[in-house]
Formats: sequence, C-alpha cells, structure tokens
Amino acid sequence: MSRGSGVEVAVIGYGDAHTPSTRFRFLMLRELLAEQGVRLSVCYASQVKARDASVMRLLSDSDVIVNQKALLSRRWLTRLKSLDKPIVFDLDDAVWTRPGKPYGWLTSRRVARRLSGWARSADCVTTASEYLAQRMIGFGARKTRVVPMALDDADPTPSATRPARTDRIRVGWLGAPGNLPGLISLSTTLRSVMRARPEAELAVFCGERPELDCEFDWVEYRKGGDKAFAASLDIGLLPLPDDEYSLGKSPIKALLYMRGGAAVIGNFVGASNDICGGGRGLAAHGPGEWEAGLLELIDDESARRTIAEKGRCFVQRAHQARAVARSMSQLYRELATRRALPG
Repeated sequence: MSRGSGVEVAVIGYGDAHTPSTRFRFLMLRELLAEQGVRLSVCYASQVKARDASVMRLLSDSDVIVNQKALLSRRWLTRLKSLDKPIVFDLDDAVWTRPGKPYGWLTSRRVARRLSGWARSADCVTTASEYLAQRMIGFGARKTRVVPMALDDADPTPSATRPARTDRIRVGWLGAPGNLPGLISLSTTLRSVMRARPEAELAVFCGERPELDCEFDWVEYRKGGDKAFAASLDIGLLPLPDDEYSLGKSPIKALLYMRGGAAVIGNFVGASNDICGGGRGLAAHGPGEWEAGLLELIDDESARRTIAEKGRCFVQRAHQARAVARSMSQLYRELATRRALPG
C-alpha cells in the first residue's frame, strides 16, 4: 500500500450474506468504510474451502485479510500466512463452544487448538466485547481490539420512531425461533405478571409463534421489522441460557431495545453485561427477580425511563455505525501501512 492510497480488505465471512453477524459486523459498514478509503470485499469460508479461484485471487490481492470466526484448519492458516498479508481474526461470540450441549472432549480439544492457532497468528484479534477480548488473550492473542456491534446510522432517532402510545405498557421480546426457549422459560413468570398488571401487554416478534401460558400479541417476522417492533416497546426482555456460550454473546436485540427507547431487563452475563451493565439494564437472575423486576418497571415510570435513557445514550455513543467504521478503518490502515514499510 502506498502512502495516501486506499486499503483493500478481504473478509472471509461467516455463513453467508444473510447471516446476521456478518451483516452487522461487515456488510452494513461497506459504504462508510469506502468513504474512508477502505474497500471491503467479502467472500465466505465455504468458498475458501472449495478453493474458488476468484476468492484466492481476492485474498492474494488484498492488503489485509480478515477471518470472521471461521475455524479453518491449520493447513488453511498456513496457506493464508504464506500470502504475507496482515491477518485479523474477528469474533462476536464464544466460538470455542456452542449453544446448548457442550462439545465432547475430543471436539473441544480440536476447536481450542484451531482457535489458539488463529489467535497466536493474527496480527490483531477484534472482538465485539471486552469479555471476548480477555478470553482471546487466554488463547494466545498478541493484540486485541474491541470493535462493538454496529447499528445503522441511517435509522431515525427513537423519539422520531416511537409509535403513538396506548394506555398499556408494552413488554416485548424479539428474536429468531432458535432462541425461543429463553422466552418460553419465562412463561410462568410472564403469566403471573400479566395477571397482576392488566395495564401491561406482552408482544413477541418472531418467525414462529411461541407457546406461552398467557395472552400476547404475536408480530410475525418480516425483514427490517425488528427496528419498528423494538421502538414500540416500553420494556425489552433479554432472557439468556445459563451456559458458557451465552457468556460470549453480544445480543443485537439488547441494542435494538435500547435504541428504540425501551428499558431492558435480563439475566446479563459475560459480554451482555458489557452492554447492559452500569445501570443500562435491570438485572434479573431467577424467577423471583424476574417477576419483581418486571413489576418494578411496569409500576415505576421514572425508573423505566432512567434505564431506557442510559441505554439509548450508550448505543448512540458506542454502537453507531459511523463510529465503528472509523475504528475499523484506523486499524486496517495501521496494519496495512506497517506491513508495507520496508525492512
């Protein structure tokens, strides 16, 4: 890279163009990065494994290679290192484990070995949270940098998007069908709260209608509808499984709740506490705390608004796309310039 020229960054994306983490981590930042002279090209791990000729040329011609949490084999790591490009390993969740049942001993050992190889070889490991950064140091990362999940700057501010209110306090959850067990685990608590507080209503935004023990408004998933749904809420639910995988999650739904102006309540652990701690959410661990916390937020408008405002300000400060793109651009330029210097 010559001084003053643009930087070519090749990203090995996770999944495909519809995978939420790839969209929020990279695809939505393309135009903002281009404004700062960083051209982002995205391919996918499946194409790398298939030795797609155009993908291999893309990687070879880039100034920086970013691997988004693909635990490619040691052979592929060696091959990419041979291109003599700065390598960034990026992750937004606990890739050393998985949701639900943990890996068996042999698989866990293989995954840890591959992750350690990428952590030690990368010029920088970028993570969505400080929690993940500290864990990656444990896997041998020499340099880490926190790059938060980004939200689109083009969206209007919450004050402009919140719909006209009814007299009822709207409690809600949004998420994919695969995450419904967390919501369903609250079914008994939600039934008790909704019966005790008829001025409240429950709403769910999801591609599948859940089985709950109380009345609720089901808003069927539609692309882009999550933002408007989040802006309709007074209280956002963030139930997380009690497992190691959840410790590494930086839930987008929490950020959407906050930007929409809702007060978040959840069993914050690990990375989610980086987002919702510090008074930006109300912690609830166990059925008793969930019920007491929901009743408090429904009854106390001042407490609800205080939490919501802290969350909204935090999102505006730390998670707006333009600020995240600026941080990424600076890192990629540093790495490309350092590698280009003679000697």
